Amino acid sequence: MSLETRLRTAIAMSLLSLVILTFFFFQQQDELQKCKTDNSFLSGGDIEKTQIINQRDSLENELNVQHMINGELSYNWEILREINPILADSIDNQTE
Repeated sequence: MSLETRLRTAIAMSLLSLVILTFFFFQQQDELQKCKTDNSFLSGGDIEKTQIINQRDSLENELNVQHMINGELSYNWEILREINPILADSIDNQTE
């Protein structure tokens, strides 16, 4: 192979690679645009961030309340087990 043939091959491969990369780039941009127009996309605005932070805080508060209720029920269950173990065992057997 002569030097000219090698250069032509290298140029052809480079151009082909460039075309393929350009195609994938625009395909990725189209997918990104579709995701942005979807309802689940959140832009980085301050209002959206504030809403997300408020929702997270309210969910954390709800989780804390549920943990407190769970703790109280566990405590009451232990008291029932101490007072009347037969009843506690029968309730355990019914719930299983």
